[in-house]
Amino acid sequence: MEDCYNKLKDIIARFDLQSKPQNIVNCDEISFQIDAGIQKILCKRGSRNPNKLVGNVTKAMYTVLMCCNAIGDFLPMFIISKGLHLYSTWCFGGPEKARYNCSPSGWMEVPQFLDWFINFKIRWNQVTYSRWT
Repeated sequence: MEDCYNKLKDIIARFDLQSKPQNIVNCDEISFQIDAGIQKILCKRGSRNPNKLVGNVTKAMYTVLMCCNAIGDFLPMFIISKGLHLYSTWCFGGPEKARYNCSPSGWMEVPQFLDWFINFKIRWNQVTYSRWT
């Protein structure tokens, strides 16, 4: 762990980030399963102790990426829904200024990451500019 902090100190010094905390950024993603689905039991009629569960593939899932800098400025959320196509109804009523995408799994994958990353710099400049003007 000490090695990690030493490397961090070196990076902060090399890029003069002590005087630019708005340029120190942390991102994290979290996934939510919003419908556990219906569990079904496969057993012989009249069994006393059935225990074979059959999974349900209709589970709804999404991933949220959040990003914040060292002074507390937040970038709008990036929300990834499970699906092959992004429907406008999925974007209605969500967090303000959120960006939406979808993936077959509901997880952040390469195309979704590239979409987020390409738009990251534009959005980050808008957030930090509005903070400092």
